[in-house]
Amino acid sequence: MRIAELWIYPIKSAAGFRVAERALLTTGLQDDRTWMIVDEQGRFVTQREIPSMALIRTRVHPAGGISMSIHGQEIQLQGPSPQIRACEVWSSKVKASVEANEQATEMLRDLLKIEVTLVCVDLLTKRAVPERDEAAKGHRVFFADSHPLLVVTRESLQDLNSRLREPVPMSRFRPNIVVEGADHAYAEETWTRLRAGALELEMRKPCSRCPIITIDQ
Repeated sequence: MRIAELWIYPIKSAAGFRVAERALLTTGLQDDRTWMIVDEQGRFVTQREIPSMALIRTRVHPAGGISMSIHGQEIQLQGPSPQIRACEVWSSKVKASVEANEQATEMLRDLLKIEVTLVCVDLLTKRAVPERDEAAKGHRVFFADSHPLLVVTRESLQDLNSRLREPVPMSRFRPNIVVEGADHAYAEETWTRLRAGALELEMRKPCSRCPIITIDQ
């Protein structure tokens, strides 16, 4: 088996993209879900409610930094500002920094047609992996739904597509790590460890999928 694809999603629930390599931190792949869009109450906003979030594109610059683009208009994200916002990700309450580039937030409001704010992680963003995973207590995650990484196999997608009238791409499932060469489809549901070189990952739980998989990314 081998790792065939790596994906990151700098803005939670916006479009993701493939990368050739990425540093792996204890919170997940570098730059993955380090920005988030929240509503007036500070609660996270996703494609579940607003599918047009798939039109929000991001890219990582070789020298560092992230750009966001909507309908071809691209803008550089500046990162944390002194303004701190209380936010919610499911049942987690966290403090995050409001994105310093106000134009980025205005672009999002124009697209999504609701009052939103773009926030990013900073030193105050300390969110634990959800407590229902007792063995993972003490581990941190940024704005991902629950755990730092999502792993899927190409064989699982191939099996699904063999039963669909129109095949769907891997982007529908928003993975971080795509493995190729599994013995059978959905083998990842039975794995307890995943080893790549000197790196070993513990497979904590299956991921229940939401309506986002029905949205053409």
